[in-house]
Amino acid sequence: MTLFPLLSDGLLVLATVALAAYCWRLAARLRAFNDVDSGLGGAIAALSLQVDELKDTLATATAESGSAAASLDTATDRANDSIGRLEMLIAAAEDVADTPTDAPKTEAPIHFRPHRHGTGGTI
Repeated sequence: MTLFPLLSDGLLVLATVALAAYCWRLAARLRAFNDVDSGLGGAIAALSLQVDELKDTLATATAESGSAAASLDTATDRANDSIGRLEMLIAAAEDVADTPTDAPKTEAPIHFRPHRHGTGGTI
């Protein structure tokens, strides 16, 4: 027997054992990676739940903003109507203030008397 075929067979067996150990270790790492509780699978499941919750929250917020916008439109329309009525009232008040009166009113002047101290009179 020659040494070369025996040496090549030994190296081939050694490489096969090393490759089998590497594949076993890789399979263990992939199982941990896909584990639902602690690995990436768990992270993906948690993120999927959060995405669903965010979709629900977004739908609720969109519906509430739509009703708030409708309420704001109604309030704006009422304010515009009130502005028109106020403008008409102001114009009417200005017309009343611009009309002259028939006779100017004169008021009697108010006279003040000084108060006398110590006169002993009654009120």
